[in-house]
Amino acid sequence: MKCKVCQNKTKLIFTAIVLKKITAVFFRCPFCEAVQINKPNWLEKAYTDPITKQDTGLISRNIACARLTLYVIKKCFNQKSSFLDYAGGYGMFVRLMQDSGLDFYLYDQYCSNLFAKDFEKGKLSSGKDYYEMITSFEVFEHLNEPMIEIGEFFRHTDSLLFSTTLLPKKEQIDEKWNYLNLNNGQHIFFYSEKTLEFIAKKFHKNLYTDGKNFHLITSKKFLINPLWFYMISPTVIYRRIWNKLSTILKWKPIPRMNHYELRPFKSK
Repeated sequence: MKCKVCQNKTKLIFTAIVLKKITAVFFRCPFCEAVQINKPNWLEKAYTDPITKQDTGLISRNIACARLTLYVIKKCFNQKSSFLDYAGGYGMFVRLMQDSGLDFYLYDQYCSNLFAKDFEKGKLSSGKDYYEMITSFEVFEHLNEPMIEIGEFFRHTDSLLFSTTLLPKKEQIDEKWNYLNLNNGQHIFFYSEKTLEFIAKKFHKNLYTDGKNFHLITSKKFLINPLWFYMISPTVIYRRIWNKLSTILKWKPIPRMNHYELRPFKSK
C-alpha cells in the first residue's frame, strides 16, 4: 500500500488482533517512517463507545494539556483571539480554558459534550470560522486519512497544537507496543518525528516538538522551541523533582494542577 502521508510505497511489518478477533495489518513507510493500518474496516464498531473504558488517564490528561496550552498561548499567541479544540470529548479541556479567560470552543463528531455545552461548534467545513490556534489532543492516531483532515485544520488556522505519542527512535515496534491499543481498535496511524516534519513542510509550516508527546505545527517562527521552554520552566521542574522525591520518601505528590496554574490571564 502507499503511505497516506507521503504516498511512497510501504512495507508490511507485522499483523495483530484488534478488538480481540479482527486481524489488522500494519505497514511502515521507509521514507517518512509512519506506521499505518491498511483498510481499518472495524472503526464503526470501535466507536460504539467514543471514550473507551481503557482510557483511565482522561482527567489527568486534560489537566496536563490545559497547563501546557495556557503556557503556549500566553507566551506565543494572541490571548484575545478565538481558539478551537477539535475532537474535544466531554468538553473538560474547553471548560478549563474558558474558566481561564480564553475564548475557546469545542467540536466533536462522536462524543457528547458534557462540560462546555455553550461553547460547541459545528463541523469545520460547514463554516468560515478562523481561529488563532486549533488544539487536538490524542486525536492524530485516530485519523484514517491524516493529510486530508490536517489540511482541513489549516483552512481554519495557521497553528495546530496537538498530542500523539511518537514512534520509538531506536527500535522497531511490534504488536506488544502499548500505544497500539489493540483492545479498542481506535488507534490506526502512528507518527515519527520525521513524519511530522514531512507534514509541516507539506503545509509550509514549522514544526516544534518535545520529541515525545506534544507537538506544534505553525506558520510562526520562534527562536526557542516553546514546548521545550515549557518543559524547563521552574514550575514543571519543581513538580518533577518533588514527585520524584515523593516516590522515594513516600511524600504526598503535587497535584497535577491547582487554582494558581489556572488563574485567568490579566488583561493588557
